[in-house]
Amino acid sequence: MTWIPALAVAGGVLALGPIIIHIIFRRRYQTVEFAAMRFLLDSLRRSRQRMRLEELLMIAMRVLICLLIGFMLADIRAESLLPGGRAPSATVFILDDSLSMQQRIGSGSLLDRAVDGIATMIEQMDEADMVAVMSSTRPGEADPVGTFRRAGELQDEGIARRLRRWGDTDLRSDLPTAIAAAGDLLATQPDRLGELRLVSDFRRVDFDGSQGGPLGRAATALEQDVELVLLDYGITGRRNLTLEQIALGAPMAVAGSPTPLRITVRNNGQEPSEPVSLTVRIGESTLPAQMIEPLDAGEAAVVEVSYSFEEPGFAAVHAELPADPLPEDNRGVLAVEVHEAMRILIVDGSDNPMHRDSPSFALAHALDPSGDGGFGQAVDVVAAARWTAADLDRYDLVLLADVGELPLEVDEAGQTHCPAVTALSQYVDHGGGLGVFLGGRTRPDFFNRWLHGEGDGLLPVRIEDEPPVELDPRQFVRLRADSLADAPALSVFLDDGAPFVALVRFYGHVPVSVPRGGEGNPGAQVLASFDVDPPAPALVRGGFGRGRVMVWATSPEPAWSNWRRNPSFLAAMNDLAWELARPHPSAHDRVGAAIDYTLGAALRDATSLAMQTPAYPDEDIQLVEAARIEGQRQISFSPTPRAGLYHLRATMADQSERTVLFSRHFDPREGALAKADEAAIAATVGREHRYFGDLAVDDVMELAARPQRSYWWLLMAAVMLMLGLESVLARRFGHYERRAESARSRVNR
Repeated sequence: MTWIPALAVAGGVLALGPIIIHIIFRRRYQTVEFAAMRFLLDSLRRSRQRMRLEELLMIAMRVLICLLIGFMLADIRAESLLPGGRAPSATVFILDDSLSMQQRIGSGSLLDRAVDGIATMIEQMDEADMVAVMSSTRPGEADPVGTFRRAGELQDEGIARRLRRWGDTDLRSDLPTAIAAAGDLLATQPDRLGELRLVSDFRRVDFDGSQGGPLGRAATALEQDVELVLLDYGITGRRNLTLEQIALGAPMAVAGSPTPLRITVRNNGQEPSEPVSLTVRIGESTLPAQMIEPLDAGEAAVVEVSYSFEEPGFAAVHAELPADPLPEDNRGVLAVEVHEAMRILIVDGSDNPMHRDSPSFALAHALDPSGDGGFGQAVDVVAAARWTAADLDRYDLVLLADVGELPLEVDEAGQTHCPAVTALSQYVDHGGGLGVFLGGRTRPDFFNRWLHGEGDGLLPVRIEDEPPVELDPRQFVRLRADSLADAPALSVFLDDGAPFVALVRFYGHVPVSVPRGGEGNPGAQVLASFDVDPPAPALVRGGFGRGRVMVWATSPEPAWSNWRRNPSFLAAMNDLAWELARPHPSAHDRVGAAIDYTLGAALRDATSLAMQTPAYPDEDIQLVEAARIEGQRQISFSPTPRAGLYHLRATMADQSERTVLFSRHFDPREGALAKADEAAIAATVGREHRYFGDLAVDDVMELAARPQRSYWWLLMAAVMLMLGLESVLARRFGHYERRAESARSRVNR
């Protein structure tokens, strides 16, 4: 039963009116003492009781009339408790079409049963009722039925077929936004009985913590006369393995070099999983199956594999688990842009970078032995005196090898600037990597002012003293074995590589300190120390914006150590490069995220662009327009409601075609199928509602869709009847006549 309590209370207050009026204006008798009236006293005493009963009866009838008026205004409705008239209604269905609703049950899915249930409820409605059906993942869209339509029209069109054509998505529900949008839509039908019917699987993850707060606020913000009906189609998923993530384990993929891949699998079921095999496929190649041992409920496992991509370009990595009750979260794909090589720039502080004893000689040969990028890293070397810091965006990593200082400039206002440091700061702030090797040419005043910047600059260290002038191979230090951090740049010295620590001798090092960082460089970490007393920092790592900086307090020159002759040097320099290299923008994101892409030089002259979505061929290829922004052609494609591969096909002037791949992955929370209990749902919703559970297995659609009837017209009829009866009794009891005679007598006096 539904009603408007405030109006009913107002009717109750109004019902006190006849009583108050009676008390104020009741007849008062004047006592006149004379002999003749004494004979009438007995008669008056006998009639007084009868008159009091008549007045009480009239007051009761008038009170009842006021109460009936209040209940009539309250618009009481109930589920056919009495044979009342059908209340005109406006109903908004919010259909949960998220990935979790694709959970299998029998020969169909939860979404199939929810669609059938909505169609059944609409069929049971009166033809004049207004109906809208809103998607929980895309509440702002016009489909499936984004505006109110008459139920009769939808019945004739076959609403079930229409909803099935609308289909499911791989998106996550946005229930707060959907509820708010439904409330706004219902506000356009103020003269109708408003109902909001939320059709979902009511998972715990949607009602816990940060997810439940916005949902509860949206529900309580609904108008009080809107009835909220919760239709629960969820079932507890006892088994469900989710392929939670697939990602590169390196900043970039380089052709010909082993690229690590990390795949995360989580057991979202309610019981331990069985051993399963993970299949990874790249192009036409299928990697050896990876076994995943049994996982407890909620436990995750990370599978690491390695693959060498043969050619630069775009490739797709597919991963798949055996099917379970939610097969859509058992597979994923990663679009990978494979680069020809990692581009590295070495700035050499010596006069002759090509000399074998220069700081960059051993460093360049360790990173690019063949000198042509054949080993996955292409190195360019430039002398610091001739370096302008131009075109830094071409490089994935910049190394400063025993650089003393960089050129300074004075502007028209007399201010001194270092353009190279400014360019480096912007480069690292945007995600680039910077490695610095200190040495005999290092000038503390320049580094501390321009690169360290008193804690706000690029370098996470401050140089405390001048570098040593003379180096004696007989006086050396080593790395402290107990100071080595578990960092990729030091992995060669860890575990089986521990003996290398004793073999590497450093004949000199630059004294540095690691002060607390400022806003630009929020702190630093000493990864290794020299075995002096007190320990001196050897390798320090810090952050700057979105990039990272590493400083070795020694030089790779032969006069400073014997390290370049040790096999560990080759491995350590390559590990350093891969740890610092700038991550390339990923073509991988979650479903729903727009595809924003800047056309590079290879596609700059494309004559037409088209996007093929994962739904192809069921969904047509869509043309894409490129906009010119800051001199570059860029595209933006949305929506992306499907997980999988998106192919951007570019047709060139010579009619050749080039393809760029993008991938979208479902939200991992969609695999959490544990249901919320009714108490948790009620606590989150925070307002009066009707709840119907187990609809996926029980046929209670008739109960959920039973129309409510309005009884205002019966109450109005009762009011009219009571008014007529009150008039008849008032005349029968002589109240009206006596009042008229009393009024005439007052006029005559």
